[in-house]
Amino acid sequence: MAKLPSIIKNKNIILVVGLSSICALILASVFVLTEENIAKNEFTYMQGLLKILTENAKYDNDILASAINLETLNNLKPEIINKIYIGCWQQKPNFRIFNVTAPYAYNGSIDLLIGINDKQQITGVQVTKHQETPGLGDKITPENSNWLEQFKQKSWRPKQAANWRVNKDGGEFTQFTGATVTPRAVVNAISKVAEYAYKNPMSDNNVYKETCESIKLIQ
Repeated sequence: MAKLPSIIKNKNIILVVGLSSICALILASVFVLTEENIAKNEFTYMQGLLKILTENAKYDNDILASAINLETLNNLKPEIINKIYIGCWQQKPNFRIFNVTAPYAYNGSIDLLIGINDKQQITGVQVTKHQETPGLGDKITPENSNWLEQFKQKSWRPKQAANWRVNKDGGEFTQFTGATVTPRAVVNAISKVAEYAYKNPMSDNNVYKETCESIKLIQ
């Protein structure tokens, strides 16, 4: 009978270890499912934004699966560029979508998608992430204003470079009442990308052509 407490103690240890293992497995499963759901939601969200940016553009490839390897580009690019997606039509490059981060907004950085066609014209701009103040800086989003619409069909040219600023700095783009820092940061980022696109057209780089020739078409 003296061994009974020891046996009970061992059983309790085994029970605790077993329950801990089960809990760990449950938590791990929940984490994996949550991560999968987040990734799926982000993918769906990105597809929706890309659909807006490519509304009138022709393409027959999976754009999200057609990101250019930035290291293969034989030119200097702005550090704000994170990715360059390419839209192809009949195995030829037709437009680019730049995934960029605009620094120095009022509450930190702002992530953007900027569409630019083969004529170096902006087809649209979408905000993917920001931390701006509701009612002020968040007017950069389509949900709160049409501010981003003013960039459509704009293109960077050397003679008009000075225009790529907010009104307050002598440029052509509007800012918000009581909020200039955030619009200035976004205009600056779009300007850098538009300038890069102008100085580095797709026709001057075989990387775009080779990418379109190698990717799978949408079935």
